[in-house]
Amino acid sequence: MVVEARGCIGYEVRVERLKTDINSWKHKLKDFINYSDNVDIVIKFLENKASLGRIFYKEKIIELDPRFTLIQLRKTLIHELIHYEQYVDKRLEIKEGEWFWNGVHYENTLQYDSYKKLPWEIEARKRSKEITNKLFNIY
Repeated sequence: MVVEARGCIGYEVRVERLKTDINSWKHKLKDFINYSDNVDIVIKFLENKASLGRIFYKEKIIELDPRFTLIQLRKTLIHELIHYEQYVDKRLEIKEGEWFWNGVHYENTLQYDSYKKLPWEIEARKRSKEITNKLFNIY
């Protein structure tokens, strides 16, 4: 896992702290999330200013926006790594722009109220909360 910052002017201190945090606990995350080190983290300003992070599955890249707090960014990274695990395990599949969860087709809506009810989002939110609590209680 490579952690890289791109154009985060004004957020250098937060970015360096986040990079240090990720590098110090990324191996402990493997106790909770089945992911490989071939997923990279890019810290950059995202176009959607309300978005904390996102994942590009085929490219194996998670993007995080440094304009949020370190706690929010830690939770977001864990959330996105859970999505990556879902994708690698083929519980979450994307075929020709169509989304499938455990073989069942779902409309991947961009409306937040509907999006948060998708089964992969429900799982990612629940597990990321549990993992965040366990991981940072270990600290």
